[in-house]
Amino acid sequence: MPYLQNFLVGFLITALITPFVISIMRRLNILDDPQSHKHPGIIHHFSYFHPHQVL
Repeated sequence: MPYLQNFLVGFLITALITPFVISIMRRLNILDDPQSHKHPGIIHHFSYFHPHQVL
């Protein structure tokens, strides 16, 4: 039974926080607008990070 309680608590927290996060992201213009992009996918490049640099 504790698994069901954990699931419900996590679900409720997520359901309550998600609208606030979306509104903050829209205000900061971070949220992606699919209608503004003509290409179906956006490739994010992280050229400054290489896994080889970590080792």
